[in-house]
Amino acid sequence: MPRGKLQKERHQAMGSKRELEQLTSERWPQLKKKAQNETDPDKLIAIVEEIDDLLFLLEMRVLTRTLDISSKAKTESGSEC
Repeated sequence: MPRGKLQKERHQAMGSKRELEQLTSERWPQLKKKAQNETDPDKLIAIVEEIDDLLFLLEMRVLTRTLDISSKAKTESGSEC
């Protein structure tokens, strides 16, 4: 997948749980299989870059959820005082 296309997917998936789940459930197995079977170093590097992008996307999603939960907890505890 071209790098620009994955960046577009990254931007879209940041706001969509369904798209993120689709990336992880469909794209991850495809990338894993491609990496296992690839012998060309340049192609393998491209696959690893896609995997890195996918992991970054997941990391940002987790961070966003963590910050949302933390923010909500602070708001709720502040309103009780």
